[in-house]
Amino acid sequence: MYFSYNKDQSFYKTQLSINGLKYDKGIGSHANSTIKYNLNGQYTKFTVDVGIDDQVTSGHGSVNFVIIADGKIIYISPVKKSHEPAEHVEVNITGKSTLELVTFNANDNIDNDHANWVDAKLFK
Repeated sequence: MYFSYNKDQSFYKTQLSINGLKYDKGIGSHANSTIKYNLNGQYTKFTVDVGIDDQVTSGHGSVNFVIIADGKIIYISPVKKSHEPAEHVEVNITGKSTLELVTFNANDNIDNDHANWVDAKLFK
């Protein structure tokens, strides 16, 4: 089963928040999900902060964040759990045509797996 995602809102359509910090820009998603972008080889670097949304108060959310460029994995996070600080990610995407932001359920279940990709930036 694949879930949808929300631009500039959490999965529950509230303000994006990770470990008490609020974010205005980002994507709220739910494991398992994939967000795809066409880059057309125009960018050199992608940065993003990732973590579980504060809407998950039960402490049960757990996900892996994965970044894929041109069909190859270029980043896999450790298992991220609720109430942990956001992790800053920076990857080289020089000349890449496609970028996929994938949220996996960390091999347990999808309960409360509300994953945020926040403050994403593409650099030329």
